[in-house]
Amino acid sequence: MDVQEVVRAYTGSKRRLVVLGYNATLTTSVEAPERQFEQVKALAKVNPRVMQSVCELCTDPANVVVIFSGSETSKLDEVFGHLPVWLAAENGVYVRPPAKAASGPAGAGRGADGGGGGGERGAAGAQPSPAAPQWKCVFDTVHCEWMESVQLVFDYFCERTPRSFVEARETSLVWNYKYADVEFGRIQARDLLQHLWTGPISNAPVEIIQGGKSVEPSPL
Repeated sequence: MDVQEVVRAYTGSKRRLVVLGYNATLTTSVEAPERQFEQVKALAKVNPRVMQSVCELCTDPANVVVIFSGSETSKLDEVFGHLPVWLAAENGVYVRPPAKAASGPAGAGRGADGGGGGGERGAAGAQPSPAAPQWKCVFDTVHCEWMESVQLVFDYFCERTPRSFVEARETSLVWNYKYADVEFGRIQARDLLQHLWTGPISNAPVEIIQGGKSVEPSPL
C-alpha cells in the first residue's frame, strides 16, 4: 500500500471510517514460547505512542474509529473503554458504541469569580456521569452447543503439536500454533480442519476463521 496515497486520501476526505485491529496490530509482539497463554496475553500491551495516535484519531470529528478484535468484551473495555470509539469483540459477535465524555460541573469556576456560594451552586448543578455504553450481541440467538466437542478436538491437537494452545472465548474457541514449529503447525492445522468439518461442526451454524497461525470456529 502506498503510504503517500493513503495520506492524500485521508486528508482529502470529509468523513472517514477508521477500522483498527487489536491483537498484533495495536499491541506489541510477544515472543515467549516457554510461557503459558495467559502469561503471554498479559504481556501484550498497547504501546503508549500507539494509544496516543488512536486518541488523536478520536479527536477529529470527521473520524469514526472502530477497534475490531477477536478478544473478549472485558479486554476491550479494559483497554479502550474510556475512548469515544466503536468496539467489536469476538470478531464482531458483540459491538459497543463509543463512550461519551462526562460533562463538567454546571457553572464551574463561577464561585472563584466572586459571589458567595458560587462553588456550591456549581456542585449542586453538576452533571451526572453518563452511563457506560452497553455491549450488544448482533445475533438474536448464539448457538454454542458445538463448543464442547470442538474443545476435545483442540485438546487432542495440542497434545500432538508442542507449544500450541487453546484460547477459550464466550462464543468461540481458537487453536493457536504461533509458537510451534511453523511447517509442522501448518500440517497439523490442515489435519485439524478435516477433523472439524467431518465431525463436531459438520452440521453446526459455524464458520472457520483461519488466521496466520490459528484456527477459530465462530458462530454464524
